[in-house]
Amino acid sequence: MASEILQLSNIISSSVHDLLELSKTNNRSLPVLNESFAPNKDVFRENPEASLATAKIIAASVQLATTLMPPGEAILAFIAPSSKAAALRVCLECNVPEILREAGPQGLHVMDITQKSGSKVDSDKLTRVMRSLANSHVFCEVKPDVFAHTMHSSVLDTGKHIEEILENPEAKHDGTRGFAAFYEYAFDDFAKASTVLVENMIDPKTAFSDSPVHAPIQRAFKHNLTLYEWYELPENAYRRCRFGIGMMGVAAMRGNEILSEFDWTVFPKGLVVVDVSGGFGASAKFLATHAPHVNIIIQDKPEVAAAGMQAWQGHSSDPLESKRVIFQSHDFFDPQPVKQPAGFILKNIIHNWGDSYSLKILTHLRAAASPDTKLFIAGVILQYLCPSSNDSESAPEPLLPSYGAHGEHQYMLDIISNA
Repeated sequence: MASEILQLSNIISSSVHDLLELSKTNNRSLPVLNESFAPNKDVFRENPEASLATAKIIAASVQLATTLMPPGEAILAFIAPSSKAAALRVCLECNVPEILREAGPQGLHVMDITQKSGSKVDSDKLTRVMRSLANSHVFCEVKPDVFAHTMHSSVLDTGKHIEEILENPEAKHDGTRGFAAFYEYAFDDFAKASTVLVENMIDPKTAFSDSPVHAPIQRAFKHNLTLYEWYELPENAYRRCRFGIGMMGVAAMRGNEILSEFDWTVFPKGLVVVDVSGGFGASAKFLATHAPHVNIIIQDKPEVAAAGMQAWQGHSSDPLESKRVIFQSHDFFDPQPVKQPAGFILKNIIHNWGDSYSLKILTHLRAAASPDTKLFIAGVILQYLCPSSNDSESAPEPLLPSYGAHGEHQYMLDIISNA
């Protein structure tokens, strides 16, 4: 035990030293917890060595804390995510992130936050909600009952003025970066689905099914449609738009795997790439910017394609006007209408479907492909967590091969998507 604790401590110390040296060499600043997030403050992660050092620090720090924490407290900590998700949703519904951004670093008293929010929430209860989050460094209590943003809470901000949101709450996420939209989706639809996971896994009807209508979200919201069919219902217009914009935010947070893993210059000018079930075109937006010689067709359900086109017209209209980017209505369970393109992109698609459904999607693509058509599948391959001497990308011992806490979100998304 003492040896493992020392190993973890050494990993933290050496990785912090590496990160500081890399930051100095590359002239990159490091995050400050009680400052608002800005993309230019996060560019240090673009350096692979800095990103690896950060992963080691996060994984080792959490593993060290978990090792020394009393077992009972460690298990109780699993209650926290559900209560934190609920607390964060309260703050999002009350537009607290936008209000605090306008208040500035000096913060604002909760009574004033409540008044500006336009909601009828009790200010005393909101105080307790925000204080529980501040204990995890989401918001900062600068004075008694006065709260300000931290780096983490500021990513929940749409960037819009509170008056604009109150005037048209249905358009809250329109024209935003998508970060807040994704988190609101996660704390709403995603969090509610997670509460019925056990029921879904033990019910004979759903326990061994890979049907897309037998996932936890159907049970949580009491319907028998696929997630995307449910989003297409008129009453779910806000949810549908929020999901699409949120996926664009995820793409921005994760960077651009599609570009970094392939040399797009090998494609001659004018060749067509199809972004299958591309939503609002998050991947296509990177590709259109950095590989302007490639033509792109973004396919999705009619309502999604129409909303995606509207989103592009507000911010990236040039590719649409020049026809380099086209939105096309298509269900990937139907035969693929685009024949022999240069490539098909499937980003964050396969992990959402059981094997039989994934096979159907891929079979349609194969039937439409030429011998030279490339297939790009972007997603996460979950690692085994037992030690392995064969995996060159595994974390150093005694860390988990997945880098533990640094990769935790991948395993959580997998549970809700597929269980």
